Amino acid sequence: MIRFLFLDGKTCEEIKVKLQAVYKDHATSLTTIGYWVNEFKRGRTSVFDEERPGRPIEVSTEDMVNKIHDVVLADHGVKIERLLTL
Repeated sequence: MIRFLFLDGKTCEEIKVKLQAVYKDHATSLTTIGYWVNEFKRGRTSVFDEERPGRPIEVSTEDMVNKIHDVVLADHGVKIERLLTL
């Protein structure tokens, strides 16, 4: 919505008012609206996260899924800490 309203020529304050009319107390803050408006002014077109270098937060391979499955089946009371060490 912020991108749409920005492209429609609305200011940050106007965007905030429109979002509050629809989302009430759940509308995003003026600071966040300002951040996105500035990003769009700089030429950003995507609203999705950009790729970042480094290891992904989570790794899901079939081998890892099978390991966790086996551990949980063997001990239903297994703690998350144990699974994180696999």
